[in-house]
Amino acid sequence: MDFASMASSRPFAKATLLCFLFALAACGGGGEEDKAAAPQTPRTPTTPPKTPSVLGYPTFDESAAALYRQNAEFNRADPSDAEENAIRSGFGARALCAGSNNAYCAGTSSYRLQNLDLAHSATLTDGRKVTGTGTLIAVVDDGYRFSHRELAGKEISLFTGSAAGIGSNSHGTAVAAIAAGKADGAGMMGVAPGAALHLSSWEDTADDTIMAHLAAATRDAARQGAVVQNNSWGFTEDVPVSEERSDFMASGETDYARFLAGRHGGAHSEWRSLISAYDAFQNTGVIVFANSNDATLDDAIAWSALPEFAPELSEAWITVSNALFEIDRRDGSILAADLLSAPCGSAARYCLTTDGTLRVPTDNTDNSYTLGTGTSYAAPQVAGDIALLAQAFPDL
Repeated sequence: MDFASMASSRPFAKATLLCFLFALAACGGGGEEDKAAAPQTPRTPTTPPKTPSVLGYPTFDESAAALYRQNAEFNRADPSDAEENAIRSGFGARALCAGSNNAYCAGTSSYRLQNLDLAHSATLTDGRKVTGTGTLIAVVDDGYRFSHRELAGKEISLFTGSAAGIGSNSHGTAVAAIAAGKADGAGMMGVAPGAALHLSSWEDTADDTIMAHLAAATRDAARQGAVVQNNSWGFTEDVPVSEERSDFMASGETDYARFLAGRHGGAHSEWRSLISAYDAFQNTGVIVFANSNDATLDDAIAWSALPEFAPELSEAWITVSNALFEIDRRDGSILAADLLSAPCGSAARYCLTTDGTLRVPTDNTDNSYTLGTGTSYAAPQVAGDIALLAQAFPDL
């Protein structure tokens, strides 16, 4: 069984997109992998995070949001115009705003695109800000540098399960930090800096136990109260939904788990157990999966769009695509979007597209960063937004 992270860049394509919405606010909307020394042991919470009791709606403050947007840490993850143009060129795309007739056309901050300035500066009725405090974000990835300044000192629960351990890798470090990296004035910050993390890794797991390991990690995250699980990984071979649906129908199978066992290997019971774990997680949380980075595909990939084949997963599942955006700097409205990944396609009902081009932590040192793009970096932003919503609207 061959797994791979989904952070690599692929050829450029342009398509329409679904806007990403944050709560009641307006519509807006890859990296290097270097090995490093073994991570330090994170601080483990003594009790699972509790969802705060909040009555009424958050109070949004436009003036406070405007000041928050000037925070260097809020903007530090964003590329400069020159860096964005280099990425655009690498995808074969036109330069930023080169095709726009709007004199106010500009690039945008990924976090501002999601109205995180409004979210983080909003006040709940208990006086707290909307940063994800009291929520738990689960991340399944390939390793983490716990001593990196974006993660050091955070409340982190580890699930090792059948894995030999949880190693250190730039990909997982970046994904965890995008979701919930600290807001302490240094480096960048995560979308939900107040949230705790539940981290597990498939990297050091034997091939014959990986399905059981993924199911166990999902169930453990649910037991600890995770409101969302982020998955910025997939199979080495990207199979679009349209092709998978055709093959599934042609196989004569009625059980998708049995079809997966025939297509990828492993026992039918193992695939069924993983699907059941995802289904059970949705009783209390949301599953987030990164779409493929292959922009030449004409549909979402099957593994990121499992509800198409296992309808019981359609309750709380989000597929995430990646794009670069142009906005009108006067009001932040979107003028254009260039898709850098597979489209939402068949997953349109539960697919979101956001800006996955960010400067993110690596595991080279405790304060190293690199610029990259991919659905791997788009998905944890959505996972962080779910944590913000969970804090602000605990009965949602």
